[in-house]
Amino acid sequence: MDRDGCPLFAACVRAYISATVGRSGGQDLRTQVRPPFADGNRMGTQGAPQVGCPRFLPARSHSAIVRTPVPVDPNHRASMPEAAPEPASSERVAHLSAPAPTGASVLPFDAMFMAAPLPASVSRWRDGRLLAVNEAWLHITGLSRDEAIGRTTVELGHWRDIAERDRFLLNLPGPDDVQVLRFNGGQPHRVRMHATVLDAVPEKLLLIYFTETTREREVETALVTSNEALQRANVALQQKVELHAAIEKMARVGHWTNAENEDEVVWSLGLYDIAGLQPSDRIRRMEGRSGIHPDDKPAWLAARAAMDGREVAFRWLRPDGVLRWFRTRIGQTMVAGNPQTDFGVVQDITPEREAVEQLAEQLKLLQAIAARVPGMMYRARLWPDGKSTISYVNDAARDMLEVEPLDLQSDARVLFERVHVDDRPAVLASLAASARDLTSWRQTYRVVLPRRGQRWYSVEAVPQREPDGSVIWHGFTSDVTEARVAEQRVERQQRMLEAVRRAQAVFIETEDKRSAFQGLLDAFLQLTSSGYGFVGEVLYDVNDNPYLKTHAVTDISWDEKSRRMYMDQLDAGMTFSNLKTLFGRAMTSGQPVIANDPRHDPRAGGMPVGHPGMDAFLGIPLAVGDRLVAMVGLANQPDGYSEADIEFLQPLLGAVRQLVLAWRNFQERKRTRNQLEATGALLTEKTSALQATLDSISQGLTKVDAQGHILFYNRRTLELLDLPDELLARRPTHEEVVKFQRDRGDFGPQLQLVDPLARRYLGEPDPVNLPDHYWRRTKEGRTLEIRSRVLPDGGVVRTFTDVTSYISTQEALREERQRLAWVLDATRPGIWETNLSELTLTINERWAEMLGYTLQELEPIDYETWRSRVHPDDLKRANAVRDRHVSGELPFYDCDVRLRHKDGHWVWINTRGRVHQRDSGDRALYMSGTHLDISERVAAQEQIHALNASLEQRVQARTAELERSMRDMEAISYSIAHDLRAPLRSVNGFAQVIAEEEGDRLSETGRLMFERIARSSRNMGQMITDMLELLRVVQVELVPQPVPMAALASAVADGLAPQVPQARIDVGNLPDALGDATLLRQVLSNLLDNALKYSRHQGEPVVSVGFDADSGAYFVRDNGMGFDMARANKLFGLFQRLHAGIDVPGMGVGLAIVARIIERHGGTIWAESAPGQGACFWFRVPRA
Repeated sequence: MDRDGCPLFAACVRAYISATVGRSGGQDLRTQVRPPFADGNRMGTQGAPQVGCPRFLPARSHSAIVRTPVPVDPNHRASMPEAAPEPASSERVAHLSAPAPTGASVLPFDAMFMAAPLPASVSRWRDGRLLAVNEAWLHITGLSRDEAIGRTTVELGHWRDIAERDRFLLNLPGPDDVQVLRFNGGQPHRVRMHATVLDAVPEKLLLIYFTETTREREVETALVTSNEALQRANVALQQKVELHAAIEKMARVGHWTNAENEDEVVWSLGLYDIAGLQPSDRIRRMEGRSGIHPDDKPAWLAARAAMDGREVAFRWLRPDGVLRWFRTRIGQTMVAGNPQTDFGVVQDITPEREAVEQLAEQLKLLQAIAARVPGMMYRARLWPDGKSTISYVNDAARDMLEVEPLDLQSDARVLFERVHVDDRPAVLASLAASARDLTSWRQTYRVVLPRRGQRWYSVEAVPQREPDGSVIWHGFTSDVTEARVAEQRVERQQRMLEAVRRAQAVFIETEDKRSAFQGLLDAFLQLTSSGYGFVGEVLYDVNDNPYLKTHAVTDISWDEKSRRMYMDQLDAGMTFSNLKTLFGRAMTSGQPVIANDPRHDPRAGGMPVGHPGMDAFLGIPLAVGDRLVAMVGLANQPDGYSEADIEFLQPLLGAVRQLVLAWRNFQERKRTRNQLEATGALLTEKTSALQATLDSISQGLTKVDAQGHILFYNRRTLELLDLPDELLARRPTHEEVVKFQRDRGDFGPQLQLVDPLARRYLGEPDPVNLPDHYWRRTKEGRTLEIRSRVLPDGGVVRTFTDVTSYISTQEALREERQRLAWVLDATRPGIWETNLSELTLTINERWAEMLGYTLQELEPIDYETWRSRVHPDDLKRANAVRDRHVSGELPFYDCDVRLRHKDGHWVWINTRGRVHQRDSGDRALYMSGTHLDISERVAAQEQIHALNASLEQRVQARTAELERSMRDMEAISYSIAHDLRAPLRSVNGFAQVIAEEEGDRLSETGRLMFERIARSSRNMGQMITDMLELLRVVQVELVPQPVPMAALASAVADGLAPQVPQARIDVGNLPDALGDATLLRQVLSNLLDNALKYSRHQGEPVVSVGFDADSGAYFVRDNGMGFDMARANKLFGLFQRLHAGIDVPGMGVGLAIVARIIERHGGTIWAESAPGQGACFWFRVPRA
């Protein structure tokens, strides 16, 4: 049977038609499949005819399983691959051939399968071994038919492995699903597969048509990419449109477009905004022109008709009534494929138009100002060819150049013709330099005017270069003639000010202050062209007369004598006190003196012979307040002097005044510096003294800085805290010192020796925990009080006080209070308190008991309770004493009064008290005190008064008796002086005569006896003299008056010195005493005589008389033999001698007389000594 009648190929054709008919649009199959051999009937490789078919679109129908019954020859069985080799393709097809059904039309199915444009294959279901493939399949896979037939699709590499093919067969994909197969050596191809399962005999077959989707995929990808690019372009275009709209709105700009011959116009949003119209898609022409001002519409319509881009400004009336100025340009463009298009750009220029109008007004204002500026304003241009023009000049040109402004604008040469011929080269050169370097043109020059003559002008102009190479100046020229004239005066003033500056600098920087005055004098002479002069200070003598002392003077010496005088007084300054001179006149009057003819001026006092001539004189006094301080004198200015010179020299004169005052301050500072040096030395001394003082105080003291370092401490700190000096000497921190004490155990176990307030701080030193005050005990048992005070700079002053005795005192005070309570309980005084303002009274039980009452019986108790019971004779006195105390006259209220007892008798009461509370005005508020029953004491006092009266009578009698005794004493002293001395003198005289005349005839014993008689008589006479002196001292009447003790002691020492020539008597500074000069002389004479007698045996006797301020006592000290203090109580007794039997004269009366004199002066006397170490006698008497 031939292939055209093969059922298998019929099934293939039906499957192909099923795969392609979905894309055929339902057309008749005959339009899709041409008859066999329609294109020439070219035979295929197996002898089958090639079937020509049109190109089909990719099939997208679902897979279908076509089950076609195939009759099988019972005598023929297809060989299985496992049993025999696969037959050739023609044989396989032949094996599958079957007779066509009866009545079936015969079609060329084999040719149709082979010619199908879609790749197609037939393979076994179970292993995929290929049985038939068409040309399209061979083309896409790149295989030959021999390479493909008989091999499985897994072996050919279409699938990765059998499992991938099995998954495909398990779920056959639909026609739209894409699979990836590998052809041409493993190249992946994306394909859509249309699979048909054929129920053939003996086994199922698989018919597959597929279309490649790689190109379709590329097209789809390109389409997606194009869409995305289009979307981005649309977004960018939209952004640009929005940006353009925003720019138009900000710039107040809009535009419109209009197609040719169309009545509707398209406006931009910006145009709607500035025109004040509501936006719409299109606007009609008439509506778009409705707001144009009627006066401006012709110009706009002309520009619209021309469309040549001309600029037209017109007014637009907005719907809200606001008139705006617009500027527009209208044009035309041709776009290919589109009709002709007109467009216009519109800009709101209202602010610009308003600014132009304002500028016009400002220009008018500036022109009016320029016409009134005191100078010439202009605008000049220098062209590249050298020609110069003036495009603007104000009206000042008429006065400054004497030319009309328009004439100057037409011919700029007039400007340079007016320039002085001598200044013209410099002016042109500076102008050329300004044009070349584009620097400001500044020049001062002269002009010569026809009418006003020569003037000085100053020009200042700023250049700028134009694009065409020309240079434009905008300048201003002013008339500086007056300023130029003033410059000369300024130059002189500058020289004068420079002289002032140099003088001040010299005065400040050098010790030689006079050189500053010399510099000022040189300036005076130079500025005035004077021949000579002086600068001096005006001082006043004791009579308040002024005189002159020079600080700088010209050397005008004319001979050797004047030259020597000048040199001798140069440093100290010359002094002139003659006021009858020209400069004297200036000093006495206080006014400047100008004498341009001194020789004939009546105020002149003449000049010494030889003095240089004086043709003119100027004297200027300088004052501060109403007192002259300085003066300047100048002479011989060529043209004389005038008031103008005085006015001109004011700065220099002011400098002289300031330097004189500074000189005085300098002298004062010099004296102050010397005083400061002395004070510094004294401060050092006082600092040392302060350190010594601080070391001697009983408190420990430390100063701690803000960083905690101990900067200062005294000795007492070391003693109280038992700290080593080297520890504090290195300035440790307070924490280090605390740690040292803590480690040493000074605070006891667990800080038990420290006040609980400070335990936290001493355990962990921190300024936050620092208590202001705390106590601690030492290991020796002392109690220390530590106080800390924080200083403003953050430092701390800390004091350490040994309060052991204070603690003891407090304990004693407590005991004393207890004893007082006991005393009060024992004495049982009545206690009262009075409110003086309210006259209330508070009393205790004892107060009432003294008067026989109880407190209840006396109620109500008030001031009247006391007043009503006081004896009338005592009440006034008691109130007076109370008022004196309340006013502060008496420290206490103390008064004895009688109070009536309940039984009617009077009780003597001693009432004592004081005010214990006052208000802010010192008014007494409360007063309290006690009542004591003194009735028994009063009775005793009355007895004492009686005894005193009796005793007074006895004293008077005794006084009379003593007076009689004194008279008797005076008689006895007179008798001793006259009656005893005469016999003693006789005895002494006869004994001496016998010793001298009969001495040769006397035995040694007799001679010694006569010598003893003479010596005893002399001693007796001295004793009588001393007794009389003592009696005189006792009886003389004292008249106290100031006594110069130093002069008195010096006089006494001079009188006694010859007795012991080898002795040295030193008299120190002795304050004056108040007493009797004669008696005090006796005191010093006796003490000095006593010191000389007991020290004359020393190699160099030294006696000192002085005064000790600390004890307030005078003293006489010697370096004699001294005495034993155990016998000092006998020193001042009458006829007492501590050194009896030695060759020291005396009767033991001198010191007794001294003691009586000191006692009569109300003073005291004592002595200090040691054997062999001299003695010192001390005495106190009243000071003057």
